[in-house]
Amino acid sequence: MKFTGEPNDALRPYADIQLKTGVYQDAAGKVNSSLTDEEAIALWDKLTSSIRVRPVSSTAKKTSDANPRRPLGELAATGRTCPQTGIWQCDDDGNIQNGRRRHFNAGEVMPGIVRAGEQSFLQKLKGEQATYRTGTVWRLVDYEEGGGKS
Repeated sequence: MKFTGEPNDALRPYADIQLKTGVYQDAAGKVNSSLTDEEAIALWDKLTSSIRVRPVSSTAKKTSDANPRRPLGELAATGRTCPQTGIWQCDDDGNIQNGRRRHFNAGEVMPGIVRAGEQSFLQKLKGEQATYRTGTVWRLVDYEEGGGKS
């Protein structure tokens, strides 16, 4: 990150922010990234949404401006804090326990998902369902539980 501009001049801010994955010894793309594209985008969105311009006056903020709604399509990866109360959906395929669409409150930790897997021979004999947990990227699709779908 590089922040430049005119000192003490709030009307001339400038920020140059870049995210590179797979960096090794200052060379981008040298190794495979440990993040998926969706996780990298969620990280980028989380970092850049935290940048705030400092107020230049002592005027108090209005309550309505304190918590603006995040845009539909906002992404949040498993393990991150939910930025917006609403309906979130994972785009993973397959049989997902508790469904692909869920309601989360702002501040909750975004959970992983539990998928039905292929049964082993022993699980078939016992009548057990094979499951496994995995991380996912959640996408904000609606603000209210009873609202329309996007």
